[in-house]
Amino acid sequence: MPKVTVITVTNEERAALEKAAKHGPSYSFRLRCQAVLLKADAQNKRTSLAVAQELGCCEMSVNDWLKRYQQQGLTGLKVKPGRGRKSILHQDSDLAAVRRAVQDSRQRISLAKGSWAARRSVISRSCSLCSQRIWTS
Repeated sequence: MPKVTVITVTNEERAALEKAAKHGPSYSFRLRCQAVLLKADAQNKRTSLAVAQELGCCEMSVNDWLKRYQQQGLTGLKVKPGRGRKSILHQDSDLAAVRRAVQDSRQRISLAKGSWAARRSVISRSCSLCSQRIWTS
C-alpha cells in the first residue's frame, strides 16, 4: 500500500484554492489547484497516483505541485516566467516592420500579413544558411 501524504489547508486557503481552480488565468494553473484540493480532501485520502489518474497527468507532477504548494503557497502553482513557447514577434525589432506592412495594405490584412511574413522568411532563411555552414564545417 503506497504512503498517502495528507496536506492540511485552512478554510481561507481552501477558499483561495477553489477560487483559483475555477477562475485561474491558465488551464495548467487550474489543474494544479485541483490537484492540491484533491490531496487536501480529508474524507477521501487519495494517493498521488489516484489524483494523477483522475486529472489525467503524471504522479510525479502531482508530487512536484504539492511540494511547491507547501513551500510557496498559491504562488508556487503559477507558471514560472520564461516557460512555454517563445513569441515569433520581437517587440523591439518587428514592431516597425509590422506597422509598415499594415500601413501599406490597410484594407487587406491578409496582404499585410503575407508581406511581413515574406520579409521575415528572408531573414530566417539567411540565418539558417549561416547556421548550416557553421554545423557542416
